[in-house]
Amino acid sequence: MGKLVLKGNFVRSGVAGLSLLVLSGSIGCGGYSPPTVTGTTPGFNLDLSDAFTGLPNTYSAASGQAGAWNDCPVGTTSNLKDTAGNVTAVSITVTGFSGAFNTPTTDTGKLLGDYVQYNTVSATPVSISITGLANGTYRVYYYYVSSMSGFTANGILMPSLTADGSASARDSLGTVGFNWYYVDAFVTSGTLAITDSTPTSLEGISGLQIVPI
Repeated sequence: MGKLVLKGNFVRSGVAGLSLLVLSGSIGCGGYSPPTVTGTTPGFNLDLSDAFTGLPNTYSAASGQAGAWNDCPVGTTSNLKDTAGNVTAVSITVTGFSGAFNTPTTDTGKLLGDYVQYNTVSATPVSISITGLANGTYRVYYYYVSSMSGFTANGILMPSLTADGSASARDSLGTVGFNWYYVDAFVTSGTLAITDSTPTSLEGISGLQIVPI
């Protein structure tokens, strides 16, 4: 595994006795460089909900991780493709309400234009469980068109987003902390669990990129 160096303000958090450094605060998009991925651990690109499908392999969103994309509606999707297009034993189970905005005009619009959010009718919060992953550290990128907070990835708090649901928030990526962010999470039993600990109306997630680091 390569060496990852993060600069800025940090808070220290522990998961299962492991000490991790998690970035807090925000940095400008122009000052962010995606991590260099080394080794053979596969990464995954996940477009939640299935109103808009067909993201091209050339689209890398904010992470710089291009490759195959998986369309993941509410429920369980098995045999996800990794970024190289290989069918794997990795599965994802998504809980929540599936929704979408108007037909997108950009690839980013396809990613952000549909989403899974808090189901106010059944009072069911968003939860995502990805199983079958190789153990190790992953940088988890997440995307959403509106504000969100209180989500965790394997117990690590995911920094909040401040997007406003406008057309510009759907069609293009803003600075980090607006309609995308990331958190580093450690997988020990093959599972990455994303949950909303403080669910409120309209909170959700549009997509994820699981980048091994």
